[in-house]
Amino acid sequence: PLRATMVTELDLFVVHVDNTIKEAVSVISANYSRCAIITARNLKVIGVVSEGDILRSLLEDTSLYAPIGKIARPSFRYLHKADMVQAAKMLRSIGVTLIPVVDQNLFLKDVITVHHVLDYLGAPTE
Repeated sequence: PLRATMVTELDLFVVHVDNTIKEAVSVISANYSRCAIITARNLKVIGVVSEGDILRSLLEDTSLYAPIGKIARPSFRYLHKADMVQAAKMLRSIGVTLIPVVDQNLFLKDVITVHHVLDYLGAPTE
């Protein structure tokens, strides 16, 4: 089966729930997916946060140093395996750019980005 990312690369997409909004901005800036996955220290997914979520929170005068968990969206879309066909359907239907791949207990196992799906489909990404 095709893996979306290497497990060692998960840090590019993960922000721990007690990290600051500012730290989440750094992760989002580095991963080019316009969002990050919020987890507990044991990698259990708590939610996701997008650039838009952060901008809205800043407009509401939330501090950049507030914990990211304060604005994380606890309802999020995910897959239980790195299924590129299903991921492509999700990208088309709901417009997500980052899909967590989790086990039955919501522990993060992998990540699928829009770039992974485009590569899988053979679409030029540049």
